[in-house]
Amino acid sequence: MQQQLKTMKPASDSSKKSCAAWSARTSRSRIRTPSSRATCASRCASRSLDFLVQRYGDFVRYEPPFKASTALLWLGPFLLLAAGATTLLIVLRRRRNAPEAPALGPDEKRLVERVLGPPGSGKDAR
Repeated sequence: MQQQLKTMKPASDSSKKSCAAWSARTSRSRIRTPSSRATCASRCASRSLDFLVQRYGDFVRYEPPFKASTALLWLGPFLLLAAGATTLLIVLRRRRNAPEAPALGPDEKRLVERVLGPPGSGKDAR
């Protein structure tokens, strides 16, 4: 901005008309500069987005439009949630309906004691 002011100084400071014109130009440029920068930035962003969408499709957008090609993007999380809930329900029902394990017979109890040792004789017993 300082460089603009240096280059925009009038040729002769004696002329009031040229000073007024210079002042009007600098104030207009001060007002115009931020808005023109914002406009340019938004144009550049939209052009970049248009290029990416043209090249890679709507998948590069944060919120792609709902179309047949992007339906899986929109419905995928809900389908995965439904599949997970269904799997959980099936597993819980099978556990509830599963028969209990039969109790150990006398021969099996002796085998377990021989392999693991008698109850209460382990290193953790106090």
